[in-house]
Amino acid sequence: MSYELGDVYKIPLEDGYADLTCCRTLLMHLTEPLKAVKEMARVTRTGGSVVALEGGKMGAFYDPNDEEYSMLAERAYETWVNGIRKLEGKEFKIGEKLPGIFQKAGLSGIKAEV
Repeated sequence: MSYELGDVYKIPLEDGYADLTCCRTLLMHLTEPLKAVKEMARVTRTGGSVVALEGGKMGAFYDPNDEEYSMLAERAYETWVNGIRKLEGKEFKIGEKLPGIFQKAGLSGIKAEV
């Protein structure tokens, strides 16, 4: 096993080099996540795996004993996420969008888990 450090938009590997390409909480910080997934797919061999572990709709602010807090926290989180999207062009709730992004990148056999 080896790890390579590089720019996700220009991974310094040959086409089909890797059995597996993986990222964790990376795509949510990018302005061009589709471009990154396409590049990951480029360096992954046919039959290999492209994996992304990303956040989705946060449930961390939910308190089953305090519905008012949960609602307020969800509104605050939504405001923050929308601000990041508007100001920086990043999608912090990208998790639910990954199957579509992977499909647009030309990948098949797509699986998603929550």
